[in-house]
Amino acid sequence: MLTIGRLGRGATRYYAESLRHEDGYDGPAEDAGRWRGRGAARLGLRGAVAPEDLSAVLDGRHPRTDEALLMRRHAKRRAGFDLSLSAPKGVSLLGLLTNGAVRAEVGAAHRSAVHQAIDDLENRAAWVRRGFGGCEYLPADGLVEAVFEHTTSRAQDPQLHAHVLVANVAHGPDGRWSSPDGSAFYAYAITTGYLYEAALRAELTERLGVEWRPVVHGLSEPAAFSRAQLRAFSTRTEQIKEEMAKAGGHSRRSNQVANVRTREPKEHGPERSTIVAAWQIRAEMAGIDLPSITRDFARRRRPKLDHERLRAELTGPSGLRSDGWFDTGAVLRAVAERARAGASVRDVARA
Repeated sequence: MLTIGRLGRGATRYYAESLRHEDGYDGPAEDAGRWRGRGAARLGLRGAVAPEDLSAVLDGRHPRTDEALLMRRHAKRRAGFDLSLSAPKGVSLLGLLTNGAVRAEVGAAHRSAVHQAIDDLENRAAWVRRGFGGCEYLPADGLVEAVFEHTTSRAQDPQLHAHVLVANVAHGPDGRWSSPDGSAFYAYAITTGYLYEAALRAELTERLGVEWRPVVHGLSEPAAFSRAQLRAFSTRTEQIKEEMAKAGGHSRRSNQVANVRTREPKEHGPERSTIVAAWQIRAEMAGIDLPSITRDFARRRRPKLDHERLRAELTGPSGLRSDGWFDTGAVLRAVAERARAGASVRDVARA
């Protein structure tokens, strides 16, 4: 799942300061962040994120020369966008309550899926505006992204997720830096979420042989966990559902509003060993037998899309044409949702 938030000027200081502490953004042992995006490479930003470099790009400055990247800057200018990609709860349990090889494979699978999804967003939804009144849209030649991997929710539940900070600067095909068109990110957000989920399923199917429940609205959980077991670790989800019920809303927008209203301030939590010990107790109380679950992971298999069947379904009477109108994003979402065992972003695009 993908959610998007705007980064204000205060967020620049908050994220940069978090890098100066070993306990990171969400708690102990969190990732220090890695640069990604063709725009970052153009600025000489590679590898681990340094606080001063992050501050510079979020402030619209070149991290090496301190020159302004944008021709016009104003006080209300936003620093960028926070794209948050969260793994399904069952995947978080597999990745955070296990040790050794399984934990490493889940982490690598999540990382690969995040990279595939945001690279696709950079290729399909990054635009800059030119001409009188910004009426001309051109494909951006690169975004500047800092990717942070985190493992806990605000409610201290296990939640494997990544924050992708997209700076409000993009390199245009004409060689100029300018702000990217943020509306395109929001328009493509659901598709990016579907692609991340499909890529994650594919990675875990191939790496560990994970079996999946049916895909609903792009989301699926590992079949090894019951719904009651997943709810036992979904404090934030239950908070949001309660808020939505009070407000009488059921739409995706209502979900986003409830998310904001129930959000507690980010604070550094307890020691990681304390958090994990509490998770283990909750897992036992919920009847989760992780050793038994992981023993079944020896049967690895490579997911394959049946492209001919997919095309027949999507072009048939009950396929995309039934809605009368569809775009590239709708096609990608339809393919991703039909890939129960998952598919890489490249395979989804080929279908």
